[in-house]
Amino acid sequence: MYLSYVEEVRTEYFRDVLLIEIPSGLTWVIARVWCDYLQPLVFGERVEVGWRISRLGGASADYEFEIARNGELVARGGVALVNSDARAARSAQIPDAWRERVARFEGIEPRTSRPS
Repeated sequence: MYLSYVEEVRTEYFRDVLLIEIPSGLTWVIARVWCDYLQPLVFGERVEVGWRISRLGGASADYEFEIARNGELVARGGVALVNSDARAARSAQIPDAWRERVARFEGIEPRTSRPS
């Protein structure tokens, strides 16, 4: 249930920030997910989701999220995404237009490396 909230926000971000047609223009695949569940939620509870891209690589990006209920943190985590070329069955460079939109929206560099 927690990650379904995050996926909804991710879809809105791709549509609103990257201007991607959903689902036809969606080329990202999830490579890794992690989530710290801090408190239980009950189905149907209203939550707030904070979501941001924290790193842009050549063909991949990382995002971080937090889920809160009434201002209280209930979960936090992150995801590694890989942009893909489905026809070639391999990763694909992030288009410059997407990179520029994310960098401007998030206030990050258009290309960043993973922390060691």
